[in-house]
Amino acid sequence: MKEKRYAASAALLASFLIAPSAYADWGQAVPVENVAGGCPIESPDGLTLFTAGGFDGTLDVWIYERDSLGAPFGPRIKVPDPVSLDTTADFCPTPLEGDVLFFVSDRVDDTSCGGADMFVTRIKDGVPGAPRRLACAPYRPCSDRTVRRPVCVACPVHRP
Repeated sequence: MKEKRYAASAALLASFLIAPSAYADWGQAVPVENVAGGCPIESPDGLTLFTAGGFDGTLDVWIYERDSLGAPFGPRIKVPDPVSLDTTADFCPTPLEGDVLFFVSDRVDDTSCGGADMFVTRIKDGVPGAPRRLACAPYRPCSDRTVRRPVCVACPVHRP
């Protein structure tokens, strides 16, 4: 079973390395006007840009909205509680179709995996629902609860 999984991963990686022509028509990168923050990612419809930034003292999830694909993004809006909490670092927003938002947070409670955990929620009409922590992965790197940031250099991917 492991061999099939590794073969599939290797094939996927090879497709990215062998097929750079898929990106050949990209132009020069240009800054997006009136946008700040890290981890920028557009919503599937291209009308909302999600970022993470520490603009008011804690690391939070922010959005910029626009009326059409050619229009500029409007002012920065903080995604409200329960996504962006004033007492935690909330970052790495990843929007999906169906108003689904994944994000990472270092909020700690009885179900914490340790470090920064992934959450999922739905945002309807600008109001986020209660985030649900995703299950903790077994043998996950940096899960010893001593690392308080999502970066883990040289941690093993698989453990026996």
